[in-house]
Amino acid sequence: MNEIWTFDTYPNPEEFPECVITIDQTTNPPTVITPAMPDPATIGGADWRRLVELCFQRADRFSLHRCGYPGARPGALEQALRPFLAGEYRSYACLHVNGEEFWENCLLYRAVPEAKEILLRHITHLFGQEVEEGPYQLPEKYRAYEEEREAAEKRLDAFLDQAGDGLTMEEASAFDKENFRESWRLWKEVFDPADFTGHLEDLCFFRGREEFFETVTHEYECFVRVQDPAFAQELRAMGTWVDRTEDFRGTLFSLDRAEDLKESE
Repeated sequence: MNEIWTFDTYPNPEEFPECVITIDQTTNPPTVITPAMPDPATIGGADWRRLVELCFQRADRFSLHRCGYPGARPGALEQALRPFLAGEYRSYACLHVNGEEFWENCLLYRAVPEAKEILLRHITHLFGQEVEEGPYQLPEKYRAYEEEREAAEKRLDAFLDQAGDGLTMEEASAFDKENFRESWRLWKEVFDPADFTGHLEDLCFFRGREEFFETVTHEYECFVRVQDPAFAQELRAMGTWVDRTEDFRGTLFSLDRAEDLKESE
């Protein structure tokens, strides 16, 4: 058995609202209103603990994607997992700060029982992330930036609505650059990476060099390479899964393809 399954985050299509966008003309600028989507399904509680236990039984390492600005302080989960660090590699995430490009990292850890218990205390469901432990508020010095950024987002919504389908990429880019100019100026005046705490998400498990379990937290995606019937039976009891073996040709990510991989003993 070597199938690739994906978790179905919307197993009940009848719950989807009709996608009809309306515009409230009584506000200034006009407000674009879209139907609220149902919350995506996840795996939590006792099922989540069982799923993590099943993965640890089959894994020798796991990874978590470190999100945050360069120089951001390590979060509580990263600090707690330090004794089990086994390496790191460059992640797929490419971000821009003040026009400078940088890549975030994925941290590799040994899949030992002590690390499992730490992980379960900080990530509480399939698409959970460390920051769910409490809401994060930007320091007061960012208030002017936040207010201007919010105003710029509203101006952008109104502009896109008024422009309609005839809007070109060049026109959109020119408006975008001018519209957000002031918010970026305010951001650059106050930004300090020390104001932020990095957090971990996108839990993945490896056996040897090969990944058999992957989550993409923000996209509500989970991919599992199901190698034995017992694992398959347990997964089916936790939610709805879709066989995607043909799409993935039986493979997921491999550490042999990881960029800038650094492994420790």
